[in-house]
Amino acid sequence: METLNTVRPLAENDDRASFDCGRASLNGWFQRNAWRNQMTGVSRTYVLPDPTQPQQIRGYVTLAAGEIRREFLPKSQQRNMPDPMPIVLLGQLAVDVAHQGSGVSKVLLAATFTFAVHVSKTIGSFALVTHPLDDNARAFYQRWGFSTLEPDPQQAMYIRIRDLEASGVQ
Repeated sequence: METLNTVRPLAENDDRASFDCGRASLNGWFQRNAWRNQMTGVSRTYVLPDPTQPQQIRGYVTLAAGEIRREFLPKSQQRNMPDPMPIVLLGQLAVDVAHQGSGVSKVLLAATFTFAVHVSKTIGSFALVTHPLDDNARAFYQRWGFSTLEPDPQQAMYIRIRDLEASGVQ
């Protein structure tokens, strides 16, 4: 059974070429950009490896620093806040088709919540933000407590760090 402890940073020798989540854009990004971005510090990719073949990747999530405009938040959350607001950006989350429906996304998202809270305690961050690719992804994030930033033209979704902490994420 995979746990948060099995999520680890992407390694150079991980088999990115055979990863297939069913979406060409996510596969291509993982194969072409994940390692380069990791090495340049642009983003960090975390993977859930197969326990018996550690270079085989069951799923990945990519995080980066980011910002959102204060005006995209509900009025009740804008008062006395900086503009722009610092956030952790969840850039991609993908699960190999062979492992979809097996809880891999749950483990990756739980790890992401933990990472986001840790980052917030280290450098400050208001929320974890993502840009869902479609309505299925939007529904997935909504089930996990994300809300849509309605005024945002990209319709990003967010969950506040304080709400993650209140739910017990450390």
